[in-house]
Amino acid sequence: MGCIGLALILVLMGFGQGIMLPIAAALTGFFTSFTYTWIVVYIPEVFPTERRGACMGWTTTVARISYVIGPLLTGYLLSIFPTMEWFWVIGGVVILIPIAIIMLFNPTETKKLELEEIEVDRA
Repeated sequence: MGCIGLALILVLMGFGQGIMLPIAAALTGFFTSFTYTWIVVYIPEVFPTERRGACMGWTTTVARISYVIGPLLTGYLLSIFPTMEWFWVIGGVVILIPIAIIMLFNPTETKKLELEEIEVDRA
């Protein structure tokens, strides 16, 4: 829910005015704290035990790089385009795309299964 909340708040920031912008910015910070937590839960369910460490390593590496590049890119874009309503809307939509793909195709359903059953199904 945190990623969906972040996406919706970003889209609203594109249309926000006045007092709504600082409130939306605070909510963006709140929902951003949830964006990485689903990865820590989802990856162990999708990948077999022997690949989990590598997948978590790659995910963490990409996340750390994006933490550096994201603010730099945003600052650069703001210097070129002072009003960036489109930036927030596109950012929200980009977040929703992988969520929609996962929800539509649901590659691995592990609800109500024991860990041993999941490992047997993967073999």
